[in-house]
Amino acid sequence: MKITKLFLYVLLFSLLLTSCQDASGDKLLLMTYSPSLLKSLFGGTGPKIIMADGTEGPSYRMPKKIGIDPSWSPDGQWIVTHFGGDRAGTHSDLFLINVLDDTRIQLTDDTTGQEYPVWAPDGQKIAYEQYHQESIYTMDVSCELTGQECNLEPLFLTEGRFPDWSPSGRQIAFAIQEGCEYSSDDPCELVCKGGVYIIDSVGLSFPDRISPENLYCVSPKWSPEGERIVASCDEGLIIFYLDGREPTNLGVQGGQATWSPDGASIYYLSSDTDDLGEMLGWESCWSNALFQINIEEKEPERLTHDKRECIRWYRWLPQGSS
Repeated sequence: MKITKLFLYVLLFSLLLTSCQDASGDKLLLMTYSPSLLKSLFGGTGPKIIMADGTEGPSYRMPKKIGIDPSWSPDGQWIVTHFGGDRAGTHSDLFLINVLDDTRIQLTDDTTGQEYPVWAPDGQKIAYEQYHQESIYTMDVSCELTGQECNLEPLFLTEGRFPDWSPSGRQIAFAIQEGCEYSSDDPCELVCKGGVYIIDSVGLSFPDRISPENLYCVSPKWSPEGERIVASCDEGLIIFYLDGREPTNLGVQGGQATWSPDGASIYYLSSDTDDLGEMLGWESCWSNALFQINIEEKEPERLTHDKRECIRWYRWLPQGSS
């Protein structure tokens, strides 16, 4: 009897362990969109799903129009995105999209250009950028999620761009771009100024700069545990530590850097277009490959290999999305 009970305990423990492993994020999907000129001529453009290791992923129910820079709610039921506008960000407005029935709710309607929306971890608020003002706002959208009438009043947070919530929801990381000018030593070298900051998510504190003054950085992203921030800097992808440790330069150049769910790797977009590709017009593709780099090993691995394809953005899909 004791042996039987012991066996049952071991079996139960193993099942619980398996369940915990399944919930840890190893099933998260990476979604890319490929709008290259050649593929638009011959078909094959649009979203595609891949796994974290670059292999082909399962099908996913996608809204008919997903907009630009979409962000999934933590429960995977809603997407906040922006539609309209041009490359200058003119009259680009925010919308909520219900993933299940494609219902759309317009959140903003003005000419300041609303971009880069991101969900708070509690799924009740969003943060976004007003492009022309280079300012960051937050908005409580919880009433819209439950079908209630409400006044969607944006709350000014700070000057800056590219907001990203901390995992706790108590802080927001962002970048301030102070402008660019040509170097006095080299008239062909463009030198930009700006850095990465953090601020409490209700705007009750002054922004705190976490990147050195001599570094130009944009697009900060919090790590899953909330103790590190990665950003795209002029010297490469750099990880900043909130405990004051020296930053880690990963030794690669790239954009749209983000963390793997376990915090062990960084994913990013980069380009390796060759001379033939430039002759065929692929130079318009500022990123044509998705890479992963392990933080400890610092060895980049290319995950996508179709040189005909441009990748405009990619996102982790919420756990359990189908």
